[in-house]
Parts: sequence; structure tokens; C-alpha cells
Amino acid sequence: MKKLKIVGKADVFAFSPESAEITYTAYAGECSQCGQGSLEYYSLGHGECESVQCDTCYNDVALSNFDIELVDPADPIKEVQDFKVWAKSKDYETMYAGADSMTLYSIHGNKSFEDMAREELGY
Repeated sequence: MKKLKIVGKADVFAFSPESAEITYTAYAGECSQCGQGSLEYYSLGHGECESVQCDTCYNDVALSNFDIELVDPADPIKEVQDFKVWAKSKDYETMYAGADSMTLYSIHGNKSFEDMAREELGY
């Protein structure tokens, strides 16, 4: 029996950090049927839509072949917030590409793109 310890990840594309679902995915070994693909464990939440499947031939493997331990992420809300701040700060970088520092300072004060993103998103 193969042991898998899987730490979940929050869906960073969720509408809001509080509504982010936790998914658990992990490499589980080589496929014995096709010999080419790799087996991947997938679960949405704790045990919902749970499967181990080959990424090449889509062969399902019995879950009883694995000892699976699911570990919740430390702070999924912060994980989503950090991603959204990062993405919004990249928007600001693109918006102000070519602007000099004096222009940015006169418009936004002494704020970094990350600070501006946090302020806009309310985090």
C-alpha cells in the first residue's frame, strides 16, 4: 500500500477568498496499464470526487491501493488574498509602464504597486 500525504491548495481564482474551495492533487506513481502516464490523486474537498487516475490513458486505480492523508493548507484565505494582490499589482505595473517615479509619487504618494493593490482590494 502506497502512502500519500497531500497538502491542499486553495482555488486562487475563486470569486472571493472566503469562497475558495480546497483541492488536493498529488503524483501517485507510474501507470501499470499503459506504462507511459503518471497516476495522479485528485479530490475536491475532503473525499468529494476522489480518484486516482492516469493522466495518459485515464485508467482509474482503486483507492484501496493507497493510504491517503489529506492535510489542510495553513491559511487558504491568505493564500487567495496574496495571489489576488500579486495579480492586481501586475495590472498596476502594466498600467504605469513608462511612467516616471515623480508622476507615480504625485498620483499615489509613496506606495508600492502591492500597497495600491491591497488598498483597492480591501485586504
